[in-house]
Amino acid sequence: MQARKQGFGWVVALFILAIGVTLFLRMGLVESYDTTTLNTQVNITSSPASVSSIAVNAGASVNLSEGTTRSVLCNATITDYQGQPDIDKVNATFFRSNESVFGAQDNNTRYTNSSCTYEYAADSLNFVYYCTFDVVYYAYNGSWNCSVFVNSTLNFTNNMTLQTTIFPLYAINVNSTIDFGNLSVFDSSTAIPVDVTNFGNQRLNLSVYGYGGTSNATGGGKAFNCPSGSNISIDNLRYSLDGSLAWAEMTNLTSGARLVQNVSLEKQMADVAIINTTYWKLYVPPNPFGLCNGTIVYDASAG
Repeated sequence: MQARKQGFGWVVALFILAIGVTLFLRMGLVESYDTTTLNTQVNITSSPASVSSIAVNAGASVNLSEGTTRSVLCNATITDYQGQPDIDKVNATFFRSNESVFGAQDNNTRYTNSSCTYEYAADSLNFVYYCTFDVVYYAYNGSWNCSVFVNSTLNFTNNMTLQTTIFPLYAINVNSTIDFGNLSVFDSSTAIPVDVTNFGNQRLNLSVYGYGGTSNATGGGKAFNCPSGSNISIDNLRYSLDGSLAWAEMTNLTSGARLVQNVSLEKQMADVAIINTTYWKLYVPPNPFGLCNGTIVYDASAG
């Protein structure tokens, strides 16, 4: 009986020992993982072209040309990893900054170029296109943008915009000569019209003054220098907005600039010139003789 009890005790002891070893091993267990890497690759066979840079008017602000157009160049570098033949179309819009890039051409605010010209390859990936705009003299001054758009064979559009400035232009065009014809002393001429056209992009006021001959230094106080007899003083040459007025009712020319009253040349908005007409009459006093000559100066200022 005693031996049986001792054998049972040994069994219990071994069981307890087994549990302890198992717990010990679990508490000290360190797990490990096997790391395997995989190489990946993909072949991109096409990508859209993009506009990588723009230059407007070679980086300078734009001075318009009075009475005509000024060519403004917006050149763009197009990047295409598949080469220049992949570039389907490049177009551009030159527009006033507070206007939309989209819309029809308007000489005041928006110019479009639907087909910019490919010029040369800067390298194997970059290609230079020229987008030219003929900007008229009465386009608004201020901040303008050039936006360039490119389409590639993927039919995906990219674009870039750069800002520049158009300067104000104060300019007029006037008849080159007033010929009063043949007159005798004590004659008053007929009214000779002089058309003044706004050739800029600003509202204008007009001032006039004059002198005898071709130099103010020698013709001050005179309307005409004459080869014989006396010269013609400046108050004998007169002007008016109404050609039907008598010479005595008109405003006499002066040696210093005088504002022409009730005249304002508005900024041109369409292809219809903005013109003011003044009328000039001459009274011939006693004693001048021969072919006399003089100068009238029209000054334009902000209206």
